[in-house]
Amino acid sequence: MPQKKTSRRARLLPLIKKEFIQIFRTKPMLAFIFVMPIVQTLVMGYAVTTEVTRVPMVICDQERSQQSRQLIRSIRQTEYFDLVGITSEYTEIERYMDSGEAASALVIPPDFTRQMRKNKVPVLQAIMDGSNSNTAQIAIGYLQGLMGKYGEQLRVWYPNDIMYYAGLNPPIRIAANMRVWYNPNFENTYFMVPGIIGLILAFSTLILTAVSIVREREVGTLEQLMVSPLKSWQIMLGKITPFALLGFVEISIVMVAGKYYFMIPMRGSFPLLFFVSFLMLLTTLGLGLFVSSITKTQQQSMFVAWFFLIFIILMSGFFFPVDNMPLWLRRLSLLDPLRYYIACLRGIFLKGAGFQALLPQIGALAGYGVLIITFASLRFQKRIS
Repeated sequence: MPQKKTSRRARLLPLIKKEFIQIFRTKPMLAFIFVMPIVQTLVMGYAVTTEVTRVPMVICDQERSQQSRQLIRSIRQTEYFDLVGITSEYTEIERYMDSGEAASALVIPPDFTRQMRKNKVPVLQAIMDGSNSNTAQIAIGYLQGLMGKYGEQLRVWYPNDIMYYAGLNPPIRIAANMRVWYNPNFENTYFMVPGIIGLILAFSTLILTAVSIVREREVGTLEQLMVSPLKSWQIMLGKITPFALLGFVEISIVMVAGKYYFMIPMRGSFPLLFFVSFLMLLTTLGLGLFVSSITKTQQQSMFVAWFFLIFIILMSGFFFPVDNMPLWLRRLSLLDPLRYYIACLRGIFLKGAGFQALLPQIGALAGYGVLIITFASLRFQKRIS
């Protein structure tokens, strides 16, 4: 019996040794094994957070007095809100909210100071973008807390006017007619379902494209195509077209389920939605081609594709608001095409946003799509040549 165990160990150890040698000979695999966990830890440590900070806010200051500027300054000094604009025109708020530049708005009325000097409670109006119901509810709490703190600080800032401000209790309150745009009932599915469309499109087209091409290379059918009369670009187009069509079918299925099962309102244009989906497909299919050109086995292609997908999803704002991340991660997220696609989907579904309102996101999607599909196609054609 001991001899049998020794014999098994003698056969197993060389096999393990051979696998280690093979792993350490593949430099790209070593990079993924040892570098990827470090990079993922750094990114996830900052990106995966449920804390809500730096909510983009536009302020409509209709009074433009010393007191209103002091209020704006006190909001600017907090980490809860990020001021993206100050205007005196109420109609400007809609432009900021539709384009996604602002997720909240505060309206300071023209009689803000006069009301306080009459020893009345001034009424401000707060407007929240309800398409992200979780952020909107937390931001309302932040704003109410800031207003209370501002009222207390008035007595310190303006001691000569203590006779006006000392009697305000509560000092200032948010308007009772607080408005929540796009999702007044804070339905969480309104926020999640449009994002799920983006996730499904990214998952299915990137992984399927990469794995299917590598699988054909493994079984040898890709070499058979290479000796056929077909041009290399025709082979590539034939490979990615079915996955592009399947991507549109999946989008349609999720849209029907979202509209008729989850009762998600569709306030925008279907042609615009399919147009931005086409731009996103250029990116995911291009990434799939790129992954297939740098990997040799299906396992490797799955590993690398998953590596890309983790970053694409975490940086997209699907789970965690991008505004909560540190500045360097927010800048890095500008390279994520899924961030722009999900912003387009939520804008079209919930806000009824049109081409002009989404022009920055559509421009970024088109740029990344053309760049990635062109680079990946050239690399794929060079590989099969």
